[in-house]
Amino acid sequence: MNKILLILFLFTISIFSFSQSYESKSCGKCGKSVSIYSKIGDICPHCGVRWGYENTSSRISSSTINNTSGLKQVKKIGSTNIQKNNTSKSVEVVNPFEQYSKYQLVTYIEENLNKYSKKYISCPDLNIGISQGCTTYSDYEIKIDDNFLIVKYNNDDKYDEVKYFPIYNFGSIAHTLTSSIAISSDTYKTYDYDFNSHKNQTSYVTIGFDKYSDPEVSKKIEQALTVLKKYYSKPNIYSLPNIVFKSDMNRPSLAETQNWIVNKLNLYTSNSFESYLSYGSFSVKSPSFYFSGFDLIMSYNNNSKYKIPICECSVDKLTTGYSSVYTDNNYQFYSSKENIVSSSSYGSNNNSQLALKVNFHKEDNLFERMQKAFKNLKSYCPVVQKQKETF
Repeated sequence: MNKILLILFLFTISIFSFSQSYESKSCGKCGKSVSIYSKIGDICPHCGVRWGYENTSSRISSSTINNTSGLKQVKKIGSTNIQKNNTSKSVEVVNPFEQYSKYQLVTYIEENLNKYSKKYISCPDLNIGISQGCTTYSDYEIKIDDNFLIVKYNNDDKYDEVKYFPIYNFGSIAHTLTSSIAISSDTYKTYDYDFNSHKNQTSYVTIGFDKYSDPEVSKKIEQALTVLKKYYSKPNIYSLPNIVFKSDMNRPSLAETQNWIVNKLNLYTSNSFESYLSYGSFSVKSPSFYFSGFDLIMSYNNNSKYKIPICECSVDKLTTGYSSVYTDNNYQFYSSKENIVSSSSYGSNNNSQLALKVNFHKEDNLFERMQKAFKNLKSYCPVVQKQKETF
């Protein structure tokens, strides 16, 4: 009888031991144990992550569930591994910007895009490091205004471009092979506008970006834009907001800029040289310069003139390599539309190019400062927006 009672007692203890259980919780980010009273929205005391959802399972193992911001709750039972409903529930991570106001979203996006934007070089056919054919983009300024994400940057130290990306149509952010990100639309056809090419239709806008200082920041900006787009609708593509950027403030006025350019050209352009043109050359003696509106006028040889429409021309160094008679030319104005107009007693002609000989060595960094002056001058050029065409 005593043996029977002893066997029943040991069997009861075995059942009790087998069925005994307890609960524990651990962070899905770092895997460390946390209080069983932890809940969604709390912050992990070990790694600082805020828990966005909770995974629950009943198992003996305490191995980490593959999630990055969840709270893992494990119920350990003796030596048996039991899962509720034979599944391990996993809920989609909540966008951390869902509770942000429109103002907070705009502030976050502007601050971080401006903070991490940087100069980058784009080369055709991925010939990274080969200067020929490459374009340098720099001096980024990003603002959100009206219905647009507006990106201003400098193109090859020659002129500024301003592009407008409709926020309502935001899709995603992708890293390119170069040090940049592409902010793209969620459909193929969207718009970005720049003042030089007059409303090109594309599906993305590219920004030079430091993606190594904080590898997560572009993802966070993407999440913020995903929420922000809910506040916007399709904009009027023929009415662009007039934006004033920081670079536009406290800069030399139009008159100051034109006076500085004229003064340097009159001081340092050679008094006599052979100028190169696309069709040949001509002799220049006693040149003098002045502005008429946005046209730079070069008067020479007593009664001859060249009218150079600065807003429609490129200004840059002229490299040697032509006939030796032209090797003294080192500065050029170039127009793809051949609208540099010459006038003299022999009549008038339209030209695509006019070359000068300027003694840039007379002052430190004179060429670079001249380029900045022309860049500033071009920023004052009136914006010509094309009217909508039927075809």
